[in-house]
Amino acid sequence: MNASKIVIVLMAGILLLAGCAPKPSAGDAESEIQFRISDSLKLISLEKTDGQDGQIQNAQGMVVPSYSLEYGADLEATQRCEVLPNEIDETGGFLTAYSLADGGAPIFTNNVLESGQHLQINGTVLFEKTEKGWRENHITIYPVGTTLP
Repeated sequence: MNASKIVIVLMAGILLLAGCAPKPSAGDAESEIQFRISDSLKLISLEKTDGQDGQIQNAQGMVVPSYSLEYGADLEATQRCEVLPNEIDETGGFLTAYSLADGGAPIFTNNVLESGQHLQINGTVLFEKTEKGWRENHITIYPVGTTLP
């Protein structure tokens, strides 16, 4: 094999590897979840429990590669707060923690976390593939062992 053929094979290999973005990680999911929980809650840890490749139709109507990352996580209340989901339906939702630090009364007394208490959650972060890598498309958050309305 002459030198020009070796260069062509090496360049093809480099281009092939450059187009293969790694799958989203637990760290990618942590960033998305921390961004969506309120200031009264802090993400302590997150563990990826499963993942699956797929395809979804994005907001522009195009079918694109997707990756569904299932997780379990531990949140800690940074102050006394009441935890409520923003949306209540079969797809889960986001958590909002309303501060009760000023002595306010909770709407649902069984949803109150004292500062330092932990809340276990699980759910799924759905990522879609773009030219620049992976982007979050949808997140579900479910409290584990907590009675929320």
